[in-house]
Amino acid sequence: MRYVIAYDVADDGRRARVAKILESIGERVQGSVFEADLSDKALARLQERLAKVVEADSDGVRFYRLCAECARLVTIVGRGKVVKPPDLLIV
Repeated sequence: MRYVIAYDVADDGRRARVAKILESIGERVQGSVFEADLSDKALARLQERLAKVVEADSDGVRFYRLCAECARLVTIVGRGKVVKPPDLLIV
């Protein structure tokens, strides 16, 4: 399943750790926004990893699930590129 993951992290160090985790599983499409294709198991692992880094009182990470049809309808105004789902997803 395709996810759009957006974060708002108050501390520079935690923000860098969150970005590094997300860079390992997806593609950055804007400063604090990533897209990733994740199985349910991979999503759960990712959320566990992020929960160890973020501070619940001051930080937030949001996961927006995109259905296959919605992912195909993504458009961009301005710079950037539409991230295509991989041909093969290893879980």
